[in-house]
Amino acid sequence: MGQIIPIKKAASARKTGKELLQHYIQNSSMTVRAVRPSEQIQIELYGELARIPSLKNSKIPGKNFTNPDVTARIKAMDFWFTEAMKRAGISWIRFGDEQLAVIVICAKRSRSFDPIGCAETICDWLEPASKPVGRQGKGRGWGVGLTNNDRFITPIAIHSHQTGLELSHSVVIVRPWRGVREQFLNFITQGFMNA
Repeated sequence: MGQIIPIKKAASARKTGKELLQHYIQNSSMTVRAVRPSEQIQIELYGELARIPSLKNSKIPGKNFTNPDVTARIKAMDFWFTEAMKRAGISWIRFGDEQLAVIVICAKRSRSFDPIGCAETICDWLEPASKPVGRQGKGRGWGVGLTNNDRFITPIAIHSHQTGLELSHSVVIVRPWRGVREQFLNFITQGFMNA
């Protein structure tokens, strides 16, 4: 009888979470502008981060954890947000429990994607990193804390080409509802209800 030789598994080519995070930090950038900080924040995501990931359906099949690639992208967004705030000379901004309107204009991509999933990721990312999740009450390890809870956010998500632009970067605009309520009502009544 022949000798049984154990088969060695090939080394995995997958990057670790730290390697993914480093990759997204090195291949991305972000700008943050504040128009009277309590009135509007505009965030522009460039490079790899322009492809905002979707947390929805991001769990690895058969596993109960988020895809490390998605987590690394969101943590890189945290890194660049802090850097962009410093570069712009903007002190930390918090809207607390105020009702917010958030517009997400998603960059052009080579394949189809769901802008609603991108907006949901942005809403989660705008919450604090220490917000307890699930029954375990653990922090997620990412989040910038512009709002206390994403339940205070009403998101609108669109592909950049729907605006007539073919943007290579994504744009996130955060405004309190008190500043856009009248314009939004006009948009709904004139654009849809009286059409």
